[in-house]
Amino acid sequence: MDKGGQTIADLCGQYGRTIEAARKQWSRTIGGQFSRTYVPTEAEIFVIFGKGQKPKQEEKPEPAKAPTPKLIQKQEPKPIRLNKPLLWVCLSLSLGCSVPNMFDVMFAIKESAWRAGIVTASLTISPFLLIGARVGKLANVAAYLVIGFEVFCNAAGFYGGMTGLNKGLFVAPSKFLHMVTSMVNKPYEGTALVLSLFMAACIAVLAAVPVYNLRK
Repeated sequence: MDKGGQTIADLCGQYGRTIEAARKQWSRTIGGQFSRTYVPTEAEIFVIFGKGQKPKQEEKPEPAKAPTPKLIQKQEPKPIRLNKPLLWVCLSLSLGCSVPNMFDVMFAIKESAWRAGIVTASLTISPFLLIGARVGKLANVAAYLVIGFEVFCNAAGFYGGMTGLNKGLFVAPSKFLHMVTSMVNKPYEGTALVLSLFMAACIAVLAAVPVYNLRK
């Protein structure tokens, strides 16, 4: 729409512009043939003189945003908190099973009760002190060596008790060993050896598991 039919020359007079200034603005913005007698539209008046209605610009639609994929975070399993007091109790019970057999073996070696008692006490208490002191891998080595010695003492004690060799030089099977050998139809010595190693291994596991977990 034009502004009341006013030409560019009329608008220059109204807004205090020269024809030459309007021509230059026309060339820079609109382009094409310029005429001072041209009746401009409202949009052209705004471009040339900065007056009137600002031309509307076409709004470009914003590109649709791609949906953001949801990242599924893997939940790490919570570490299991060990009940260390119970582990200490389990270790104590396993050593308690081994102490009598350890004493019997040491007494048979030393032939002295107080010397056998000192060695047995040292081997029994030392693993507790080393684990509690957290001296590193050396504590593990020492603890497992003591457990290995317990296996030997327990196996020897069980074997001697079942065969009667802990009291004499000849095999005198216990009622339990006689029952088992009759059941499996095997000789006394072999059956007693298998049973002794099995029972000693069970006690060793009860000691090894607490030692392993107390070192964590």
